[in-house]
Amino acid sequence: MLKESHKQKLLENYGIDPQNPSITDMIDRGLLRSVTREEAAALLGLDLNDPGLESGGVYLEYPGTDGAAFTIRLDVPYRKDGKERKYMRPAGQGNRLFVPPWTDLEKTQELWLTEGEFKALAVSLRGQPCVAVAGVFNWRTNVVEAEPLAAALELEGEKTPDRLAIIPDFQEEWVGGKAFVLWYDSDIRPDHQAYPAFQRLAEQLYRLGAVSVKILTVPPVKGSGKTGLDDYFLEREKAGKNALAELNALADETEEYLPVGDGARAYAAAVAGDRNPPVAKCVRAVAAVLVAEGEAAAEEVAEEIDRRRARALLKDAKRLVKALKEKEKRADEARARKRAKKELERLLSEARQADELERLREAVQAIRTQEKKKAAEVQREVFELTAAVLTSLGKFYVDDQDHTYWFSTKEKILYRMDSREWNRLLTSATGLTDSEVLGNAVRKLLDAHAAQTGEKVVINQISYFDRESLNLYLHLYNGRVLRLSGQQIEEIDNGTDGVLFLARREWVPWDFVPEILTDAAKRAEAARWFERFCLNGNFDPTSPLSPPDAKTVLLTWLLAGFFRSLLPTRPILLLRGETESGKSMLARLILRLVYGGLADVGKQHEREENAMTYLTNYPWTVFDNVDEHVDWLPDLLAIVGTGGELPKRKLYTTNELERFKFDTWLILTARTPRFKRDDVATRLLPLRLAPLTKKEPESRLLAEVADPENRNLALSYLVILLNQIVAVFRQYGLPDTDEDIRLADYAAFLRAFLRGSAGDRREADAATNRIITAIQQLQAEFLAENDPLLDILTEAIEDGAVEEGKPIKTNELFAALAGYCRAKDYEVPVRHPVWLARRLVEMQAAVKVRGLQVLITTDGKTKTSTFTFERIST
Repeated sequence: MLKESHKQKLLENYGIDPQNPSITDMIDRGLLRSVTREEAAALLGLDLNDPGLESGGVYLEYPGTDGAAFTIRLDVPYRKDGKERKYMRPAGQGNRLFVPPWTDLEKTQELWLTEGEFKALAVSLRGQPCVAVAGVFNWRTNVVEAEPLAAALELEGEKTPDRLAIIPDFQEEWVGGKAFVLWYDSDIRPDHQAYPAFQRLAEQLYRLGAVSVKILTVPPVKGSGKTGLDDYFLEREKAGKNALAELNALADETEEYLPVGDGARAYAAAVAGDRNPPVAKCVRAVAAVLVAEGEAAAEEVAEEIDRRRARALLKDAKRLVKALKEKEKRADEARARKRAKKELERLLSEARQADELERLREAVQAIRTQEKKKAAEVQREVFELTAAVLTSLGKFYVDDQDHTYWFSTKEKILYRMDSREWNRLLTSATGLTDSEVLGNAVRKLLDAHAAQTGEKVVINQISYFDRESLNLYLHLYNGRVLRLSGQQIEEIDNGTDGVLFLARREWVPWDFVPEILTDAAKRAEAARWFERFCLNGNFDPTSPLSPPDAKTVLLTWLLAGFFRSLLPTRPILLLRGETESGKSMLARLILRLVYGGLADVGKQHEREENAMTYLTNYPWTVFDNVDEHVDWLPDLLAIVGTGGELPKRKLYTTNELERFKFDTWLILTARTPRFKRDDVATRLLPLRLAPLTKKEPESRLLAEVADPENRNLALSYLVILLNQIVAVFRQYGLPDTDEDIRLADYAAFLRAFLRGSAGDRREADAATNRIITAIQQLQAEFLAENDPLLDILTEAIEDGAVEEGKPIKTNELFAALAGYCRAKDYEVPVRHPVWLARRLVEMQAAVKVRGLQVLITTDGKTKTSTFTFERIST
């Protein structure tokens, strides 16, 4: 019984009229019937609980097999492992030839063969005898059946030869003397990897006595996708065309297949037995044997066909073979390209869907090895693939300085796209180095892509304080971040809350030790390590800053470095001291604690390019032993102190500018600093260190800070201090006090810290004021030390060259000092009266250090300044 819905599908999908007597006979005999899902499962040997089987379908039995061979066209395709199958046969069913029940093979002179039983029915109903195999290679017996035969015959190789594997349905009795037309669906053309299937069948048909075998591909019909014979008949008949006549005309124009294997000798024998064969066919017969068996056999065949023309036949056969080999070579190359393309598509698909970059390398290599592909096309394809994979595995970003980044959503690591880390990652993922043309081009295209499509963000390195949420974020360097709220310390992924951190490869990740929150002994140990690594300076007791206050300044400077959004101006820490005062070791320990590994102090300030690199790329920097005069250094220090930017010409360009942002927390160490300038000095936190009386081996200190457990404890204690500051900000608000010092941001932070630490607000304010006053005095002393102008001015006043207490105009003062210098054979410290006036205005605090006070008045009309110098008690 065939359901009405299935009858309708036969008519609509295949052009098979269910009212045709031949079809009704099949239905009546049970060869064509509807089956339920349960019946389909039983026939196919599937479990009823198999989720892949969702429906029944149309059962089509191979006539003459008594149900041993059949196929079921399912209403809903069977789904398994991401694949769909519309036509199903039970596992283990042998391959058979489908012959419509009304077709008499022995009486048929021309027989078509195609892939698909329903197609054979559709064609045969239109008057053209047609048989079918279930697949293009299904004219061979199943491997399960064929391999024992091959083993019994002691045949070598994995597969049974075609002459033994051809299914028994192909018998010499009915194949002999017939002309065959083998039809592929429209998708299988000479460049398709399955195209040789029917060529191999043709060899066997010739061997069994076929007189002609032609191999054709069904012309595609617009709008029908892959076109089979049934599709072609349906669409052309709808258009009012005679589809059978069109296909016969196409077959007539097609040259028969020339057997060059098992069928060659039989083909040649048939030609030789013909009384008057065409010359062209004679040449083809000789050519067939020439390829299959060699020149001697071909000569023999040529003699059998036509002794008088044997030499000419052989010569023409050689030409034909050469032409055929070239044609087959092109077909092989086309198939190879198609296979490579299909493999490439698979690799590209896998690379795009993979959850790691490792799958990208193979796909890139496949693109590179494509034949006849222009360099520009390869470049574009590799870029598009790489960009797609990177987008699926992460996200592109761009900062306010137009630097581009890629963020790995799996590793939670951010890569700057001009860094060594990014270069290594891309080389590992794609196999493309930046030294080769393709690799360099792809990197540039990715950078441009990120600049155009990347999300605008602020990139952080060590910490970020959010002024809105009042949360502080600390980077652990391993794709993890600590979020400090004042009440909680949480470990979260990099990128959480939209806060992104960039780490350098050389920075050593660290771990927060939560035990110090509850274990008093552990916390005390952590505090000792923190103080030993960060606050263990031998501060000068004769300094205006007492050692306890100096330690407070050092601590708050360190803590403030984690709240940079609160300090747009950057205090520069100056550690001053004689040789063996421990200033360099103190700076080195701070760097080792923050960065880990072998981070060290050095002479980065001796070359401007090196200094720029550190000041614009590293969040914590040390310039060690800054004792020599460097012309450009004061300018850079002034920019560092304001947290500003410096435009510079981009390397390898003509006039393209690049903006370098200075966002570092800078430590300077010096014995006799030479960078004295008022706008620099007032950005300094000068701490004086005294020579060490008890010297500890530096190797011991460095080994201690290198120990991961010690470093984790010290940094964990730092986290507690930072969390306490966040709690203070939540309770009392952010620092916003007015301060009488140029380092107002730092002073406000200091006051807020002391107010939060001390129980008495007045006591905290008194301590803050005392420290600020001492800092200002140290700044003034710094400016006053060894200043040529101050030295000459003080000496000139003492010698009476400049009269004390008497007003003197700028020009007159300049002339007096210049005359005094000439008399003493000194070099004039300034070159112009205007510069003299400017220096004296800047140096008022320094003048006081020399025991002098300068009163400055300016004439409103003439804009000239008048100076009065008076002695004050020091």
